[in-house]
Amino acid sequence: MTGRASTRLVGRTDELSGALAFAAREGHWLLIAEGDAGIGKSSFLAAMAEQLGSSGWVIRATAVAAEATLSYAILSDLATPLYESAISRLPEQQREALDAALLRGTGTGTSIDARAVGTALLSLIRDASAGQNLVLMVDDAQWADPATVDALSFAQRRLDAERCGIVLGRRLGENAELVDRLAAADSAYTMRLAPLTLEATRTMLVESLEVPISPTLARRIHDISSGNPLLSLELGRAQLYATGDLTTSMEIVVPSQLAVLHRTRLERLSQPARTVVTLAAAHGRPPLALMQLLLGEEKAEAALNEAQAAGILIVNADITFTHPLFSSAAYEQLSPSERRSVHRRLAQAVTDLEERARHLALASEGEDEVAAAACEEAALAARGRGALAAAADLAVLAVRLTPAEQTHDHHRRALIAADVVFQTGNPAAARDLLHRTIATSQGDREHAHALRALARADFYRSREAQIEILREALAASNADIAGSAEIHIELAMSNALPADECVDHAGAAVRLTHDAAEPEVIGLHARALLALAYLRFQHTCEVDLDLVERAAAVEREGVEPRSDESAAYARAILLIALDRCDESQAEFESMLERCKRRGEDVLLPEMHGWIARLAWIAGDIDLCRVHARRCTETGNEVGEHFVADVGRLLLLYPLAMVGDTDAELEELAGSFPPDPHSQGRAYNTAALGHLMVTRGDWEAACQYLEATARIAGLHGNRSWMFRFEGDHIEALLNTSKTDDAWREMERLEFQARLPYAGWSRAVAARSRGLLLAAEHRFAEARDHLSQAVAESRTLSPLEHGRSLLALGRLERRLKQKRVAREVLTTARLVFEEIGATAWVAKTDADLQRIGGRSPAGDDLTVTERRIAELAADGMTNKAIAEALFISPRTVESNLTRVYRKLRVRRRIGLSSALNHDPHMPGASRNTPT
Repeated sequence: MTGRASTRLVGRTDELSGALAFAAREGHWLLIAEGDAGIGKSSFLAAMAEQLGSSGWVIRATAVAAEATLSYAILSDLATPLYESAISRLPEQQREALDAALLRGTGTGTSIDARAVGTALLSLIRDASAGQNLVLMVDDAQWADPATVDALSFAQRRLDAERCGIVLGRRLGENAELVDRLAAADSAYTMRLAPLTLEATRTMLVESLEVPISPTLARRIHDISSGNPLLSLELGRAQLYATGDLTTSMEIVVPSQLAVLHRTRLERLSQPARTVVTLAAAHGRPPLALMQLLLGEEKAEAALNEAQAAGILIVNADITFTHPLFSSAAYEQLSPSERRSVHRRLAQAVTDLEERARHLALASEGEDEVAAAACEEAALAARGRGALAAAADLAVLAVRLTPAEQTHDHHRRALIAADVVFQTGNPAAARDLLHRTIATSQGDREHAHALRALARADFYRSREAQIEILREALAASNADIAGSAEIHIELAMSNALPADECVDHAGAAVRLTHDAAEPEVIGLHARALLALAYLRFQHTCEVDLDLVERAAAVEREGVEPRSDESAAYARAILLIALDRCDESQAEFESMLERCKRRGEDVLLPEMHGWIARLAWIAGDIDLCRVHARRCTETGNEVGEHFVADVGRLLLLYPLAMVGDTDAELEELAGSFPPDPHSQGRAYNTAALGHLMVTRGDWEAACQYLEATARIAGLHGNRSWMFRFEGDHIEALLNTSKTDDAWREMERLEFQARLPYAGWSRAVAARSRGLLLAAEHRFAEARDHLSQAVAESRTLSPLEHGRSLLALGRLERRLKQKRVAREVLTTARLVFEEIGATAWVAKTDADLQRIGGRSPAGDDLTVTERRIAELAADGMTNKAIAEALFISPRTVESNLTRVYRKLRVRRRIGLSSALNHDPHMPGASRNTPT
C-alpha cells in the first residue's frame, strides 16, 4: 500500500473496482475516499489515477498543512496543466483573474475577483472535457485552502453534461471544508478504506521489504498496527533493521520515533496508573476481575479511571488499549528484570493453561523445566484446538527452556515444535530444527520419529530423497506401532513407488492401527483407510466414497487431522473423478477457510491450486486467475516454491482461453519441474500442450502431449488427473499421425467405460467423431459429435463449446449451412459466456467460411440472431439460457440489443422483424410463433 513506488496496490481490489465502476458513469461525478492516517488513501488514489488515466486526463494535487492558508495553492496545481491549452479561448476578464490567482500576472496590485476565478476554472474544465474524460483529484482535502474551496465549489455547481469527475481523499476525524462544500452540491460516492486483512498485510510486507516473513511475525505486526498499512511497514522496517531477519524473530521492535511519542504520554501517569498499564501490556487483554485481584478493587478502579481518562486504556469487562502502540511502548520501557517480575506476578494469578505457560516462560532467565513443561502442555492444547500460530510460539519456547541434560524431553519437544512450525508456513525453520534434532537423537525410536518428521517437511523438495528418509525411519521404528503406521501411510501416499508397493504400505498401516484405543492412533487408522481409498482409485479406478465416509467416522473418534490428511480432502479429490466438480470446489473452498482459521498456512498454496484448476473446468477464468496467483504468492510466502511454480503453471489455462501470450511464463513452464518423469512434469506438459492446441501450433502440442502421455502411463488411468487426452488426439490428427491418434483412443475409451467417467465419455465421443470425419465416415462422425455435445453440456463449458465447434465444422463441411451456422452460433455463445476469446475467434472464422453477408452496423450479431430466433419460437429466457449453456442475464442483455436493432418493443414482434431482415442467412422464416 505504501513504501516503494513500484509496490502494487494490495488488498483493495473490491474498493478499486467499486470506484472505477462509479467513475464510468456519464456526466460529472464526485467520489470521496476517506480513512485514518496511514490507511493507504494516497496509494489508493494513485492506483485509481493510473486506471482512469488510460481513458482520459487525470490531474492530481495534494494539499499540505503548511499551505492551508495560502490562497489558491491547490487551484494552481489543478489549473496549471489546463491553462496553456485553453488560454487563447478564455475571455480577457477570466484570463486576468486566473493569471492573478496563479501568480502569472504582472502584479498590478488590483484585488482578485473570486467569481471571475471560479468562472475561469469552469471554462478550463469545459474545454478540457469536451473531447475526453477529465478527472480532478485532490488528496488530503482537509488541508485545501479556502480560496481553492470557493473556486472549485463555484465551478462544480455549474457543471451539467461535462465529462468531469472530482476525487477527494480526506483523513477521518479532521474537518474538510472542500469535501463538505462539494458533497452538499452533488450526490457523492463515499468509500471508507478499511484496515488491511492479515493476508493483505503479509503480502504488502513481503513485496515492500523484499524479504520473506514468518506467519507468526506477520500476525503480530498486523495486531499491533490494527491493519494500518503505514504503521505495518514502519514496524516491519524497524524489525528488519534491528534483527536483519523477519522469519525467526519473536518480539516486535517498535520504531524509536513511535516509541518516544507514546512513552511521553505514559510518563504523565501516576505510579498506580502506570502499574496497571504495565500489567495490561504484559498480559495483552486482561479481564477487569484479574486487575482487581492483583491490585485490590479500590486501587484498581482509581488507576484504571486515570489511564482511561488519559486516552490510553479502554475499561470494560476486558481491558484493552486505545492503540496497540501504547501497549508496546509500555512493555518496552521495562528493564529485563522488571519484565520477568511482571510476568511472574501474572503467572501466579492467571488460570488459563496457555496464558500461564507464556508468563512462566517470559518470567524465566534461562533454562527452566517448570516453564518448559507448561509450554509443552499448552502447545499441545493449542494444536488440538487448531490455534497453530499460538502452538508454534509455545512449542519453540518449550524447546528453548528445556535444560540441556534432559535430552529425551528436548527431542520430544523439538518434534512438536517442528510439526507446528511447518504447518504455520515456515518449512525452512522446521527442517533446520529437525536436522539438529536428528544429530542429537538417542536410540532408534527417537531417530525414526525425527526422520519421519523431516520427510514430511521435505515433501516438495525431492520425492526420491523423501522415500529414502522414510525407509530409514521405518527400519528404525521397530515396535513403535504408531510411528510405523505413520511411515507406512507416508510411503503409500508418496506417488513415487510402484502401485503394488503403495497398496501394501496402506494395508500394513490399516492392520497396525485396527484395534487402536488412543486418539492419536485412531486418527492414524482413519488416515490409513483414506490412503487405501485413494490408492484403489489411483490404480484400479474404483471410487469408494463409502470407505471415505467410514474413515470420516473413525476420524471423529480420534484427534483432529491436518486438513490435507482429512476425509474431507480425500472426498474433494474423488469428487473430481466423479465429475462433481462444483461439490469438490465447495469442499476445497471450505478447507481453504479452515486452513486460514487454524493457521495451517503451509497448506494454503495447495488449496488455492485446487480451486484454480476447478475454476478453469467450470469456465470461470477470473476465479482461476485469482487462485492461481494466490497459489504462487502463498507458496513463496511459506517457502514452498514447488507449489508456487504450480500456481504459475495453472495460469497457462486462462492464458490459453483468452489467447494471450506470456513468454516468461511459458519459458518457466517449459523447464519446470526438471525431472522429466515426475507427476508434476505431466501437469506442466499438459498445460503447455493445451496452450499450443488453442494457438493451433500442432507440432509443439504433439511434443508436449506425448511427454504427458508417457508420464500418465506410469500413474494409471486417472483421466481426471491430467485431462489431456482430447488435446492429444486432436494434435495427432492435425499432424497426420492418425494411427497414433487411434491408439490414444484406446486408452481414453477404456476410461470412458468406467461408470463415473462422464468427462472421458464426452471427450472420447468428440475425439472419435473427429477421427471418423477424417476418414470420411460422416454419418458415424455426426452421431459421435452429437453425443459429445450432449455428454459435455453439464461437465465443462469449454468442453461443451469445443464439441459444438467440432459438430458445426462437420455440418459446414457437409454443406449444411443453416445447421452449421446454428450450431456454431451456439458454440460462440458458450465461449463468449466464459470469456474464452481465443475460441470465440476460432468460431467466428468458421462462421465467416459459411458464406452470406457478415453482420455489420446495426445488423444482428450471430449471438443476437440465435437468441432472437429462439425467443421468437416462444422460449422463455430461462429456457434459452439452458439450451445455449449461458446465463439468463446474457440472454436478457442480448435481447435488449435485438429489440433496439430490429426496432421492436416486445417479443411478439420478433418473428415478423426477423422474417423481413434482408440479412438473414438461408431460407426465410415462415414458421408462425
